[in-house]
Amino acid sequence: MADRVAVTRGLSANSGFARSLEGAIARKVAAQLQAVVDDAAAEAKRVVSTELVNDRPPLRRKKGARHLLGGISAEVEWDGVGFPVTLVGRAIGDQHKIGALEFGAPPHRIRAVNAEFLIFPSTKGVAAEVGRGGSIIRLESGKRPTSRARAQGYGSNGRVMTKEVWHPGNRAYRFLERGLERAVRAALGGRR
Repeated sequence: MADRVAVTRGLSANSGFARSLEGAIARKVAAQLQAVVDDAAAEAKRVVSTELVNDRPPLRRKKGARHLLGGISAEVEWDGVGFPVTLVGRAIGDQHKIGALEFGAPPHRIRAVNAEFLIFPSTKGVAAEVGRGGSIIRLESGKRPTSRARAQGYGSNGRVMTKEVWHPGNRAYRFLERGLERAVRAALGGRR
């Protein structure tokens, strides 16, 4: 049995040929991903519309707040030269709320910071339970609240006012991540 002779040569990542090859491949990948961005945004919107509450009454919606479904987009970020080529999902709106929906949020207290009270819409005669200890927000009929009522929270004229509430937290929906993942998998036929 004769020994085989093999001649090999490595390709330096800094060579002109390697850089031009990387640029050509990056351009091809960027073009492929550009065709995927609309599908990625549509997939993220599909997750939001099927798994999150989208029918909040207008009374409960913050004035001027953008609907989550109307603010989802995806785009390709690329320097036009080489790798990395990145597909980015974005949601426009209150970034704290969007982050809590995308990544989840642990149970936490929400305190009035820029105002004396947090104010929520309600109906007369309805008591709402707030706070970890289950403080009751009483709805009163127009008279000045007592110091105890002000400390625990009170309500009148269709509004409930309190200094803090206990938010139970929420799970991570990962709607942007899942939308990007589904669109890329569909475009690449399940390959990464």
